[in-house]
Amino acid sequence: MQLTAALILGIVFVLVLTVLVKSVTAQMIAVDPIAIPKPLSDSGYTSDVASQRLRDALNTFHDESQSGMQQENIALRSEMPDIVVPTVGISLDTIASWIRTFVHSTSRRNISGEFTVSGGQLWLRLRLDGKAFYTSDKGVDLANPDELLKSAAPYVFKEINPYTVASWQYRKNKSKEQALATIARIIAERPNSDENAIRSRNLQGSIYQDQENDPAKAKQAFVRAIELEPNFAESHNNLGSLLYNEGAGDVDAAMGEFRKAIELNPKLVQAHSNLGNALLRQGKVQPAIREYGRAIELDPKYAWAHNNLGFALQGQKKFELAIEEYGKAILLDPYIDKAHGNLVSILTELGRIDEAIAECRRFISIRPELALAHADLGLVFFNQGMFEEAIVEFQKVVELDPKNSSGHSMLGDALRKRGMIDEAISEYRKTIELDPGNTMARNNLQSTLEEKSRSK
Repeated sequence: MQLTAALILGIVFVLVLTVLVKSVTAQMIAVDPIAIPKPLSDSGYTSDVASQRLRDALNTFHDESQSGMQQENIALRSEMPDIVVPTVGISLDTIASWIRTFVHSTSRRNISGEFTVSGGQLWLRLRLDGKAFYTSDKGVDLANPDELLKSAAPYVFKEINPYTVASWQYRKNKSKEQALATIARIIAERPNSDENAIRSRNLQGSIYQDQENDPAKAKQAFVRAIELEPNFAESHNNLGSLLYNEGAGDVDAAMGEFRKAIELNPKLVQAHSNLGNALLRQGKVQPAIREYGRAIELDPKYAWAHNNLGFALQGQKKFELAIEEYGKAILLDPYIDKAHGNLVSILTELGRIDEAIAECRRFISIRPELALAHADLGLVFFNQGMFEEAIVEFQKVVELDPKNSSGHSMLGDALRKRGMIDEAISEYRKTIELDPGNTMARNNLQSTLEEKSRSK
């Protein structure tokens, strides 16, 4: 009997110790009940409801950020175990709190706060580990407390995982300026070993590459991220993509980075798809198709892998299968311009002109502001001898993007076909002004001037 009691006591001790260790070491955000004014509590919006809604707002913000950072567990105080040690009358949570304070641990952060009413409007204040860090800058109607919690979410992550904010600003809010400013603050304030700083450099490189067209700065950012964390697969993949697209493209070096990324993270979908692109450029079609297939197997909703697989299949003259893959890519992500362009190209190649025109118009309805969408339609019209229709689309191209030298050149070609010689000459001159090395535009200008001279 004594042995049984001792065994039970031992099991209880182990369980309590396990709970204590987890409470001390686990990365967690604990949300306390948010104090509520009487008008809200009378309507059923309790303190516990407020803390639940704050957790919902934080989880939504994290998901929208697409940051790739592991989400810290966000727990409500009411959900956390609070075992009291009988002999001392102190809860394990209190003991864990003392230990974290003693060792200066930041594994668990506590959020508390209150709603207040002022001037007939509702306001919110939040505290992190007892220190006020957020006060709403404007009040809302008492019927909309969730609006204040949603607005507070980025400020919570700014204190805890600021990279999440930079990623949200770039990917959700579509503001490279805000993202770059946040990244600069993170790099200045966080140690180099901090995951926020490493991921920020990686995102900085992506912005320089995709938005700023500055490959030198992009490479510097990716290389620095890898120096700080050699096992960060995403930076290897991004550096590979930069090497692949830079100038003539260093395919061998790019493939090395893609393979390293896959070695570090075999489930990194983008690396498999990018490796497929590099293999395809080397003429290794079947290995490329296998990589695209692996990417799709890992994430059937990754639109770029479907587009790239379609391109490989098109090269093998497997047109219907290619059309199917392009269609999947567009369905998954209607904003992929290459998938639309590739689908238009293959439909045109097959002589399915009406379908090609319909696809162009569908893309324009999705991205009316994108010059490329109008250029695709203009080219279909031009190649069918529908020059008046082509002129309308090419004019839209240069209206949307006045510095688009190809747009001016294509417009010049269409105008020339319609006998509008002076207008064509003007467009060729604009093309050369924007792109002095454009030999074709210079030849077209010369021949059009000669044509005009002969007509006199």
